[in-house]
Amino acid sequence: MSMRPDYEIAVQELGIIDALAVYDPHIAGTPPLDIHTEASDIDILFCTLDHNGVDFH
Repeated sequence: MSMRPDYEIAVQELGIIDALAVYDPHIAGTPPLDIHTEASDIDILFCTLDHNGVDFH
């Protein structure tokens, strides 16, 4: 069984929340609900009023 880092540690180490700060990011999905599995991913919700200024791939 491989040990994945806690989602909060992974998000912090990657700087994702800081990088998306202008979009008011929030972690969602199974990890914050404590119902995740080894295959769970991390969902990030964010908001913008400038849809033309967002360029995600």
